[in-house]
Amino acid sequence: MMENPIIKKYLIVGAGLAGSTLAIELKKRKQRVDIVNQFNPNSSSQVAAGIFNPIVPRNVARAWHCDDIFPQIFDYYSNWETQLGSKFLIKKPTLQIHKIPNHTKNWKKRSREKGFEKHLEPLESNHFNEINLPFEAAWCLQTGRLDVRHFLKAVRNYLEASGSRWDEDPFNYDALEKQDNGWLYNGQPYDGVIFSEGIGMLKNPYFKTLPLTPTGGDILKLKIKTLDERYTYKRKEWLTPLGNNEWLAGSTFRPGDLSTTPEKENADFIVSALKEWMPYELELLDHKSAPRPTVGKLRPFMGEHPKHKRLFVYNGLGSKGSSLCSWLSPLYAESIITGDNSLPVEVNIDEYFT
Repeated sequence: MMENPIIKKYLIVGAGLAGSTLAIELKKRKQRVDIVNQFNPNSSSQVAAGIFNPIVPRNVARAWHCDDIFPQIFDYYSNWETQLGSKFLIKKPTLQIHKIPNHTKNWKKRSREKGFEKHLEPLESNHFNEINLPFEAAWCLQTGRLDVRHFLKAVRNYLEASGSRWDEDPFNYDALEKQDNGWLYNGQPYDGVIFSEGIGMLKNPYFKTLPLTPTGGDILKLKIKTLDERYTYKRKEWLTPLGNNEWLAGSTFRPGDLSTTPEKENADFIVSALKEWMPYELELLDHKSAPRPTVGKLRPFMGEHPKHKRLFVYNGLGSKGSSLCSWLSPLYAESIITGDNSLPVEVNIDEYFT
């Protein structure tokens, strides 16, 4: 981290995981930060389970930049727990349940390969507690969950206590005026403006041409008695514990769906899949539906607008937002402050404006 940086002032539009982690990273580097965020209880960050896992089940691959993120992610959020005076990090190994014999073969093969041994451990048994495992399972290590809503609330309290303005009105693009060395918003000068609006980016006049797609999804809250709460359980569908016999369960994937209205058939789909391997009674307590921003190439959008200088974007982190932010937000804060565009080439937005 740089020493004695020049203090500048930034406006961040959107306070989901991307905007919030970038804000505290900028503050950590002695910068001034204001926020514009119209609270939406059905935003992707407010509904997100916050699960992080170094293994991508499809093809049993290691997550993008896995070694940069894991296991450092635990230190990242633990340090912020201390700084923010709140608890939001949950460490839980994940039991990956195999659905067909080929899954068993592929996961065992991967567990023996270099780079996977610290992330995978086969469970060569047809039972785990009361759960029947006809095709065995594997332990995914270095997994856990970020309590996203508690984290976002702690970030807001921290920023406001340290002097940041927090505007809950909708962002007014017409009130943004270009200046020689930055921008004015509602008469306030800023050295840079960072848009982290989630699906709101679809209406952003500067970045709406980026190929971001809304993807609808559902998360359930269930009551399950007896199930061991020391673990997260996953086949394709997943269960992660909240305590007191309550669990989050998910999820669905509906490209192009912007709806925030829970539909019974979507809850039934998740519950039906869970009942294929879950021996305990499932009681539905709550059901939330929200669209999340997804990118076709599965990499976030980051960088400065090539024509409108000092306007930045940070979006499209998708379902791996809680893990990606722990690595990308510190990098992005350094890049914005120094002007050094040394971000990973896969996230650079320049290719979309050529």
